[in-house]
Amino acid sequence: MPKKLPSPKKTPSPKKRSSPARRKKSPKRTPLWILGAQVFCVFLFVGGLFYLWLIKDLPSLDDPALFQVRQRSLTFLDAEGKPFARRGETSGKPLKYSEVPPFLRQAILSTEDRNFFTHSGVNLPSIFRAMWMNLTAGKIRQGGSTITQQLAKNLLITSNKTTTYNRSYFRKMRELLLARRLESVFSKQQLFTLYVNRAYFGSGIYGLREAAQRYFSKPIHKLNHAESLILAGLFKAPTAYAPTHNLQKSKIRARVVLASLKNQEKVSTQQERNISHELDRLRRPPHHFKMEDHFVDWVQARLKTIVDMNTLKGDLVIETTLSPRLQRIVAREGVLGFMSLRGKAPVKQLGMILIDQNGAVRAMIGGVDYETSKYNRVTQAMRQPGSVYKIIPFMAALESGKTPRSKISDKRVRIGHWSPKNYGWRSRGEVSLEEAFSYSINTATVNLSRKVGVKQLKLTAKKLGLSTKGPFDLTRVLGSGETNLFRLTNAYNHISQEGKASNAYGIVRIRNSKGEIVFQRPPKKGTPTFAPKTYQDMKTLLQKVMEKGTGRRCRLQTSLLQGGKTGTTQDSRDAYFIGYTPLYTLGVWVGNDDNKSMGRVTGASLPGKVWQHVMGQLGQPAPSRR
Repeated sequence: MPKKLPSPKKTPSPKKRSSPARRKKSPKRTPLWILGAQVFCVFLFVGGLFYLWLIKDLPSLDDPALFQVRQRSLTFLDAEGKPFARRGETSGKPLKYSEVPPFLRQAILSTEDRNFFTHSGVNLPSIFRAMWMNLTAGKIRQGGSTITQQLAKNLLITSNKTTTYNRSYFRKMRELLLARRLESVFSKQQLFTLYVNRAYFGSGIYGLREAAQRYFSKPIHKLNHAESLILAGLFKAPTAYAPTHNLQKSKIRARVVLASLKNQEKVSTQQERNISHELDRLRRPPHHFKMEDHFVDWVQARLKTIVDMNTLKGDLVIETTLSPRLQRIVAREGVLGFMSLRGKAPVKQLGMILIDQNGAVRAMIGGVDYETSKYNRVTQAMRQPGSVYKIIPFMAALESGKTPRSKISDKRVRIGHWSPKNYGWRSRGEVSLEEAFSYSINTATVNLSRKVGVKQLKLTAKKLGLSTKGPFDLTRVLGSGETNLFRLTNAYNHISQEGKASNAYGIVRIRNSKGEIVFQRPPKKGTPTFAPKTYQDMKTLLQKVMEKGTGRRCRLQTSLLQGGKTGTTQDSRDAYFIGYTPLYTLGVWVGNDDNKSMGRVTGASLPGKVWQHVMGQLGQPAPSRR
């Protein structure tokens, strides 16, 4: 077979040279000045948009309302129509520059902005120093603010157009722009006056005038040097340095202000020494917390359930049911009695509420010391009620046709794994309802409840305002559920007045800043929810408790009809005494917030004695417009 000859190698054809006419021309380069102009125009356009975005939230300086401190002051009147408490943001009449004492003015400027009268509203070296600190820290920690910038920040926060304020660089830029505007519109004296009138001093206080009055009970022109230093020190952290909160910390801050004045040669060495001695002699101002503050907290919380707080503008005046005379008696006799009667018993807290025959709350003690704890043991503490809850099964039984002399077994009963026990009671086989309730016999109560039935028990609890969440079983009749002293006392008042007392209330009328009535409690009375005989028989049982039962040692030495019930929970974690006369119903609870046992404290011992101590001092009802 003939061999296949190799194909000849292809030689590359020579490249064709393009003719000069067909050669592409290189594009001409744009001159640098045109590129620069284009970049500048883009930068100017973007910068203009950014500037417009920055200023869109800035408030108008033409609005006079902008320089009024936004506030809502709540003034509380007692049952005699006299103011006894004030809450919310409050500010006194705005100060004029000439009204601020020179020493106080110098003290403020020495720590807040020593170059205030020489700069143009923005301290650039401080800003750059703060920016460097913030960049190295990775977050905004310092602001380098002048007084004008702080005023601008305050206006941004309270502006209607700016709902939020955060420490971002963009917000800082807006603050600087507004500060420059402020400097161009107002004089330095006007800016200083605006600043001190809008400044926050803690406890809802705005403005130097109101701060001087609240903390030192004197007009601003009568402040001494030490008091002026205290106020000047509050600008940095008003809550932390408030003299009513921590006088020692407040004095330390005041000495920092004094040292600043000395360094700036605003005071001499001898003046510094004299003012330092003045600070040493300064005593803690009396704090404004009073024993009725728990009542005020409760009323304030009730406001939003009565009126729409979002639609109401300006200050409000709340006319309440608090009786100043009765509140003083309950506070003095109750708290002091509790302290002296408890002895060495491991019990720390107390709650008391006094309701009159119409349902008006006349006095309330939510704890032994409001300044230490604002927690209200009357309205907020949900605790097991113990035997004071036994009014439920006995009311249900009486409503179903039984009488105080009806018989019920007191023998031991077992329901599943639960078998309630009696304390200090030997079974007799059968006892009357009167005996079962007077001596608080658990087995008889459970046997009675089984006969009444859970359905009727739940209905009775609902009628008395003591229904609780969750399944309702027979353990509830011995007080295993949770409720508060407010509801329990209201239920006992309902029984004592045979359903004619309204549910407990504390607000009578609310007026706005113009004096217009925005809420008026209708003059309604309670509605009986049980048969008249049921109320009468239940009152008989409660009176027998005081005559011969567990409350006999708590009985008042008076001819007035009186009834009540003791209550002690497992391991003596809670102890109650709730009792009434024709005039008032008083509920008393003692216990510990951490739910620890109180040892041998029972309802008949400490709370019963406190009840007796207080009720014995009340006498006739105080004169009242409400």
